[in-house]
Amino acid sequence: MARRRTRTRKVNRRRTPKAMFNILDVAQSFVLANAGTKFAFGTNVVPFLTEGWLTPKSNATNNSWEVSAAELFDLVTGGTGSISATGFPGGLMDVIKHNIQSTEGKTALATMILAPVFFKAGKKVAAPAIRSTNKLIRQAGLGTLVKV
Repeated sequence: MARRRTRTRKVNRRRTPKAMFNILDVAQSFVLANAGTKFAFGTNVVPFLTEGWLTPKSNATNNSWEVSAAELFDLVTGGTGSISATGFPGGLMDVIKHNIQSTEGKTALATMILAPVFFKAGKKVAAPAIRSTNKLIRQAGLGTLVKV
């Protein structure tokens, strides 16, 4: 009679699904997006995205060196926005060059370089607190949605 081969059966372990929303990663992305828009367009990310569309033009992008997404859209579609050739002979490139060379542009560049380093170091230093916070989030039943 043929001998039966015995296999060790692989045990399927229950895995919890990966969290959809990591708070620290979202915060890091916001800091980097804010620095990027400050670097190139001279304004923070929220006024850059909302002014001219969701909110009226306010003091956040009121000078000629600050650009909003609505102004960029107006420029691309051929409108006569504030970045037209009449306002700046170099157009958008003049504005971006000025913002990069400004003190705020240099600060934003340093932020884009150093923020990921500090977030990574901060996560390592705060690891015990992060673990206990994630444990509380899982106990509250939000472990599949949110993670710190």
